Amino acid sequence: MKALWDLPARASGELVLSEPLGYYPKFDLLLQSEVFGEEIEGDRGSDIFLAQCEAAGRTIGHIHSSGITAGTPHTVNVEIDRLLNRLEEFKMSSPSVYLALRDLLRQISAKADRVPPEAPVPSHGDYKYNQFLYDGTHFGLIDVEYFVQAEPSFDLGKYCGHLAPSVPKDWSDTAAAAEARRIFLDAYLAVCPDYLGARFPIYEALSLATRALVVTWSQSRNWEYTAQTLIALAYERLKTRWGE
Repeated sequence: MKALWDLPARASGELVLSEPLGYYPKFDLLLQSEVFGEEIEGDRGSDIFLAQCEAAGRTIGHIHSSGITAGTPHTVNVEIDRLLNRLEEFKMSSPSVYLALRDLLRQISAKADRVPPEAPVPSHGDYKYNQFLYDGTHFGLIDVEYFVQAEPSFDLGKYCGHLAPSVPKDWSDTAAAAEARRIFLDAYLAVCPDYLGARFPIYEALSLATRALVVTWSQSRNWEYTAQTLIALAYERLKTRWGE
């Protein structure tokens, strides 16, 4: 937290987050200043949402390029194994989703084995649009105290995997999500122009697979259709090369 607070991007206003005030290891308690603002609503086509996507791209770019070495290693196998372990809970209750997700994870794992891993960078670990608060002027990042060292595609894929609406009303919702995704990635590349994106499809597919598993667990209205839709999109993203 202190290393983030000391970054030039934070001093310039590009990176907005809490100031660390003290840490008490006996209680594993971190005190930090308040981040002002309200949660971002999920309307992908709103001006505020799109502005948040741009800010999020720059924010994670500054974090990835910061050189901070704190955080435990977090590899793609951690994500794959976590999903495989959770998936077994639904083998009997949701067999069609279970089989579809199992096959998807096999293909993700195979691609992860083929494509060389990226050099690890400091990573947020749970990077999504709802990790920002908006005060009317700035977008403040929250939940930054649990950093990991991971491939840059981990944060990018997780964020983009949560941009796709789970229940789009019509084609315009999907189009708005695609524009939000483009804005986010363009903003990131403006800060980190050397990013190559070879592993991005792997992590975006993992993010969508995670969402499908969450939907299956919650079993809300039309959950099976929603889960299968997210799985189909994950397949599409996995097979789409960076830049296409």
